[in-house]
Amino acid sequence: MDRFGKIGEDPMVELMNLRQHSNVTSYHEEFDAIINKLDLSEEYVVSCFRDGLKHDIQIMDWMF
Repeated sequence: MDRFGKIGEDPMVELMNLRQHSNVTSYHEEFDAIINKLDLSEEYVVSCFRDGLKHDIQIMDWMF
């Protein structure tokens, strides 16, 4: 349990299912909690973060 976590817990699945439902700060906190369990490239992490944002925020992010 200490080494692998709870049975059925898969941080990659959590990351792929994570979506912003409230504000960006809450989403960022949830995202960080999951990302800290994984070893991914910075480019992939940024892509995953953007993908989970609400659509209107994604558009603004790409504009700026």
